[in-house]
Amino acid sequence: MGHVHRPNGKQPIKMLKGPDLAGLVITNNFQREKEGETKARRDTSNCVQQNLIRLGRIFGIDFQGYEEEATELLMQIDSCRQVRRMELDVEIKKIKIKGAQQLKNLVAFD
Repeated sequence: MGHVHRPNGKQPIKMLKGPDLAGLVITNNFQREKEGETKARRDTSNCVQQNLIRLGRIFGIDFQGYEEEATELLMQIDSCRQVRRMELDVEIKKIKIKGAQQLKNLVAFD
């Protein structure tokens, strides 16, 4: 069981088992929202919670005491994925509309 030392002076993250991850450091570099952040922001989805548990098991990391930071990082990743999905949906709709217009033009051409 090794320890990953944190550069900001906090307690080290305890390594439970798994591959040698001595270079892994979880830092608090994300910007927090205003202190009055909404309840919805604090509530994490089941998906994020499951991913946090799964990540701990796969890499053998005990996030005890660092759950908030790890959850915030996973929430940021999840929100980026959702934005990408929405962008893809918009692109697909544009392609469908363009294709439908081209078909109308072909029918009108006859």
